[in-house]
Amino acid sequence: MTTEQFLLVAFCIALVVIFLKLRERYPNFAAFLKGGPSKSKPVINNEPRIAELRVSLQLLLGQVLQKDIDVITPAILKRDELLLHQTQGYLLEYVAGPAKFEGGSAGVSFGIGGGVRLNLGGTQGQMQPGEESLRAVDQGYIVFTSQRIIFAGTRESREWVASKISNAQGIENRSGFMLGYSTRQKLEGLKSINDEPLVWALEVVTAVSQGDTDTARSKIESEIARLSPPKD
Repeated sequence: MTTEQFLLVAFCIALVVIFLKLRERYPNFAAFLKGGPSKSKPVINNEPRIAELRVSLQLLLGQVLQKDIDVITPAILKRDELLLHQTQGYLLEYVAGPAKFEGGSAGVSFGIGGGVRLNLGGTQGQMQPGEESLRAVDQGYIVFTSQRIIFAGTRESREWVASKISNAQGIENRSGFMLGYSTRQKLEGLKSINDEPLVWALEVVTAVSQGDTDTARSKIESEIARLSPPKD
């Protein structure tokens, strides 16, 4: 091996050693060489929510009693009522926009001589109500129990007894739903504040109120599986 070849080999080894040392000391160094510093995704800790769902499952199966669960909720639970899920969200309502006036001329015109005409009368018409659009009218807590759905907001409080819900429809990728209620004329809705799925909780309440424990259990277990990290 010539001197030049020896120096070239030594130089290459030195570069490898330097690269390994830099990568060990600065974990983002390799990503920087590829085009910029890496941006790590925020780590979402779902464990508290999973723990809550597991407690809900135990309540549903009668493995624990509601009175033995230490939980803070804005809802006053009735006797034998189970707290199945609660989250923050919005109360949705159809709100009318500004009214508009629609009208036309209602006067008469006649000549007074010299080619001059006099107009008498005015404008007739009527106010048309503004178009309705779905809006968030309040923010607060949404509570799902074995008997009811409750909204406790900063300005509004609402309650929907499961047996009196006439129809329901999911909205915005199942992050909320609209409810028809037997004693109210207009639809009302609820939506999670962070776009997390919410329809599953409505389905749990509906199933429990109808005595379908198997379906309610399946919905809770599916939500636990969705939140759980993937298995290696």
